[in-house]
Amino acid sequence: MTRNPDIDVYATIRPGTEITCDVTKSEVQLRFGGHADGFHLIIEAGALSRFVDSMQGALDSLQNAA
Repeated sequence: MTRNPDIDVYATIRPGTEITCDVTKSEVQLRFGGHADGFHLIIEAGALSRFVDSMQGALDSLQNAA
């Protein structure tokens, strides 16, 4: 897998999308979709809490809008 931090990736994750997670000492790898058309999201340990906080904020916003 090639890592390029200069590429923006946009994707829609729909209900039913397979999501798997691998954790190492320095990063978390989330894999969305189990097929060739899936993608990986790699979050370094130092950024993980910001990512989780951001996702929690998004979830709260969606729940408040309902």
